[in-house]
Amino acid sequence: MSIQVTSVYTNTKERNTNFKTGHGQSFFITNLQSGKKILFDIGTKGDDVLFNMNLLGIHPDEVDLIAFSHGHYDHTRGLESFLKVRKKEITIIGHPSIIEPKKLKFKKWFFNVKIDIGFPKLKSSLKKKIKFLFQTEFYAITDNIFLSGEIINRNEKDGTEDRLIHHNGKKWERDPLQDDQSLIIETDKGLVIICGCCHSGLLNTLNHVSQTFENKNIYAVIGGTHMLKFNEHELEHISKVLVEKYKKPILYLNHCTGNFAFDFLQQKLGKETVKPFHTGYKLSF
Repeated sequence: MSIQVTSVYTNTKERNTNFKTGHGQSFFITNLQSGKKILFDIGTKGDDVLFNMNLLGIHPDEVDLIAFSHGHYDHTRGLESFLKVRKKEITIIGHPSIIEPKKLKFKKWFFNVKIDIGFPKLKSSLKKKIKFLFQTEFYAITDNIFLSGEIINRNEKDGTEDRLIHHNGKKWERDPLQDDQSLIIETDKGLVIICGCCHSGLLNTLNHVSQTFENKNIYAVIGGTHMLKFNEHELEHISKVLVEKYKKPILYLNHCTGNFAFDFLQQKLGKETVKPFHTGYKLSF
């Protein structure tokens, strides 16, 4: 067991625990052999993320780097508080589009409303602590931890929406969320995929990973899968593909998966296969 994955911050927790929760995502990944320590996403409310890190015995200065799944606020806004307490520079790895303007548009009464849901606007003093490393292709963080790169082939339903928009440098338009990536860990049990929101779509992500790592089984998927608006027919299809093509990987789900999707998949695949991954939960591989 050389890799440990901890949920630092997400929407849910177990009763009688003191963790702070909220709509967001943050994982702490430790390579126990090399000592490499990675934050994958950093949640919404930075003070709450730092509170949870303290409970878990994680100090901001021991984090070697931060990798971002995409640029939405619920995965990036905790960065400001983190940088304020961290004493040294931090490398941030992600797609270049994580820092582009992103908004949520909706109607309120007779008005068209747009609210900022993008990367935090940081003071220059905090920006000086960041070394950005932008990538669009598959990227090796360590010898067994990788970023997926852009997931271009999306033949299955994904998690993009008309209400999620971005500025492409000229105008506001539907956000294709090209910045969406997942973290991949090579373990003795097989591949473990950690998803922030999986806006690329769960099946598209699994297909991308299986093509990248030929002849490697996918042992587990951890995180958010953005299936809040999936119907029974769509979830039935997903469960069938998970069994027939991917040999039923274990799903440790949270955040934007949605209660209906979680319950449906758990009923179809079993409680030994579909499990929650609450704030404070840890897995070792």
